[in-house]
Amino acid sequence: NGGIGNTSLTLPALKKVTVLDISYNQNITSVSCPLLASAKTLSVSSNLNLATVSLPAIASASLGISYNPNLISIEAAALATANILNIVQNKKCTSVNMPLLNTVQTLLIKNDSSLATISFPALASVTQSLEIADDSINTLLGSQLVSFPSLASAQSISISKVKSTTLTFPALTNVGTGGLAILITMNLSNVSLPVLSSVAGTFSVSSHNLLSTFSIPALASVGKV
Repeated sequence: NGGIGNTSLTLPALKKVTVLDISYNQNITSVSCPLLASAKTLSVSSNLNLATVSLPAIASASLGISYNPNLISIEAAALATANILNIVQNKKCTSVNMPLLNTVQTLLIKNDSSLATISFPALASVTQSLEIADDSINTLLGSQLVSFPSLASAQSISISKVKSTTLTFPALTNVGTGGLAILITMNLSNVSLPVLSSVAGTFSVSSHNLLSTFSIPALASVGKV
């Protein structure tokens, strides 16, 4: 934390850790833990020149990767469960690879304005909150894919200020008391929630100037609109 002078940080034999904090290092350009399988808490933040984070073996973790202004890619191809997953304000990040993530307690993706694709193909359950937001100045430019094809349930979902033109949750059946909010997405023209049957909390949709299709044919119960 703070004073590592090497440009590459590699921990080739590390398999398990309780807390690992890699923060405020000005010279590190890459982080690699090829055998790390589990971490109770892993934080990578505020590393000025960090470009890549590679955690190919990690299967379970609470993971925070935030405020790395030159980070381009995050690799965690084996990650299956996470208590907390925060990916926040990595302005140049273009790739997040977590194809096996199935269950997460809290997922926050915020102000990662270069992400063209936000995709978690295996994510089925969010036990607390899912939040995707972008407050950057370029938030209304370009296009973006937000894809959660397997997500069936979440306690709460909030999507705001993303670049996506289409938002679809094809497997989502219920949202809990935290509610469902789709807010201030000016490029959004199509919302599809084909099997959503209940929202126990508040269902909010606002500030969508281009919205032409909003499909929720199975919705039977809403706490508040």
